[in-house]
Amino acid sequence: MSDSFDVTKYNIANEHTPLSEQLTAHYKKSYAFYTMSTRVPIILTTIIDRLTREKDNINAKYGELSKDELKQCIGEISKLKYEVQTDKEMRELPGNESDQYEWNKLIKDIAPNNTYFSAVWLYSECYVYRRLKSIFEETVSLKDFDYFEQPKEIELSKSLPVISSVIKSVQEFSSVFRTSSEIEEFFCNLLKQDLWGNRNDLSITLGEEIEANTCNPLDKANIEKFNSDLLIDQTHDIYKCLNIDKENKIVDVICDNSGFELLSDLILCDFIIHHKLASKIRFRVKTIPWFISDVTSKDFYYTLSELEKSEDETLREASNKWKKYLENGQFVLEPAHHFFTSAYEFYKMERIAPDLYQSIAESYLAIFKGDLNYRKLLGDINWNPTSDFRTALNNFQPTNLCAMRTVKADLICGLKPGQYEDLWEMDEKWMTTGQYGVIQFVEKKSAA
Repeated sequence: MSDSFDVTKYNIANEHTPLSEQLTAHYKKSYAFYTMSTRVPIILTTIIDRLTREKDNINAKYGELSKDELKQCIGEISKLKYEVQTDKEMRELPGNESDQYEWNKLIKDIAPNNTYFSAVWLYSECYVYRRLKSIFEETVSLKDFDYFEQPKEIELSKSLPVISSVIKSVQEFSSVFRTSSEIEEFFCNLLKQDLWGNRNDLSITLGEEIEANTCNPLDKANIEKFNSDLLIDQTHDIYKCLNIDKENKIVDVICDNSGFELLSDLILCDFIIHHKLASKIRFRVKTIPWFISDVTSKDFYYTLSELEKSEDETLREASNKWKKYLENGQFVLEPAHHFFTSAYEFYKMERIAPDLYQSIAESYLAIFKGDLNYRKLLGDINWNPTSDFRTALNNFQPTNLCAMRTVKADLICGLKPGQYEDLWEMDEKWMTTGQYGVIQFVEKKSAA
């Protein structure tokens, strides 16, 4: 659609997003424009096609009433696709779900810039996924149906062989006495392995299957390749943050994708617990199906269940170990909070969701995974790429904070002078491929 998009009709500027502006699809040379004009319609079409192909299986599982309701949902998704493509105003959400008020308030507050191309990209893209859920919420039989379940389960299945090899590498390392420097080096490599798990993102592949990983990310050659693609590496700062003599340290992981990335999160967190770098890990997931592959509570438990059923003894043992962590409170799956499926930037959390803000503030370190969380941390603003990470957080710092993200959107901060320009010369699409990554850290300021 983007090749024939009438920029005059929809008041689209044929330029890049200016510095310091929030990202919108108003600028044709932005990834926001490509997303709203092309990626989102393709994703919605893919959902329609999958529901049409799987209608018999869905009807068998959800009952006779689901036949007509599924047709209704497909029709509503088609309407949503048309509204996006023709830059209509975002409609208020129907029903009385617990987050409906905040969503409808946002839509009113941003008027007249409440169309898909005029609104801040963060708002319009998040709205599409929330509106998708509202379509199913209006049914009787399909309220709890996860329309992204199938691709998530396929991606998980493909991930298991490599995850088994990663677990074995960690077990081998931890089976003998290690010096503090050896633990630090392995921790940093494991953190990077967890970062590269963020490449497995179904919203970037437009819902298409991800090619299976076939090599252990902890192999020396892969670590060296990862290091060359890591634009900002503060892994040692993160280790130093955790490696202090302090009791009852809590680490919060604000999760992103299910499948390979979630399994990488679990392996990293197991290492943190085993080496007493923290006493408790809290996982924060999404309340609803979100950006195709994001983790929900259902996905979290399904993952452990699949490992438990595996023929691979390593995977079965890992599942049993992690379930025991959940039983004894070393791992905690926090009740999913609607703020994570809102469109709001994180600097607004303290005002809009003070309960969540105070909870995260109890942790010693909060790890924000993935590109969408990074966009929310930076307020979806096109910062000067050399801007300081702390500045870009806009005073959002409930605790020590880490962001781990493979670069899949055209915003970034914390680069060295000249680094941004060099990357553009090498590849003009470097900000959207996921090849490059950042691991950024900022220490919480002490109270004055």
